[in-house]
Amino acid sequence: MHYTHFTIYPADTMIPQLCRVDMDDETYFITIDGKTLGWMERDYSVDFGFTTDNPEIQALMPDLLVKLKEVKKRKDFGEMVKTVWGENIISTKFIDDEKLLVIVHIDTDLDEFGNVVRDIVLDYVEFEEHLDLILKKENTQETFEVGIN
Repeated sequence: MHYTHFTIYPADTMIPQLCRVDMDDETYFITIDGKTLGWMERDYSVDFGFTTDNPEIQALMPDLLVKLKEVKKRKDFGEMVKTVWGENIISTKFIDDEKLLVIVHIDTDLDEFGNVVRDIVLDYVEFEEHLDLILKKENTQETFEVGIN
């Protein structure tokens, strides 16, 4: 089982609520502000793609799903970077929720490559919240930072 956490702003109150989602295959366990609400389960036959018998989770489902989609997009971003610029990339790894470290080959011109990435990365992805793409040349301390959003 793995988990993610984020802040939601339910439309009815617009009061920020801290959310933790523990994911176990197709079942997601929802905790809001430290209170465990229950579960929702993947069901592709319903509107939101999830079902639950909990009215609190049902009311929050649109907000939860927007955030979960963003989490997945961020998670997949490292692989997308390797797919698009694979000939220059050795590895990708999230340092934290806002920073993706990308190790590039030693023979890559980091300034030139960084400028190319900066110029076209938004053609591939856009996030709701800020993400820093930190390009680091292998076996050196040389870096190039690209802010996304």
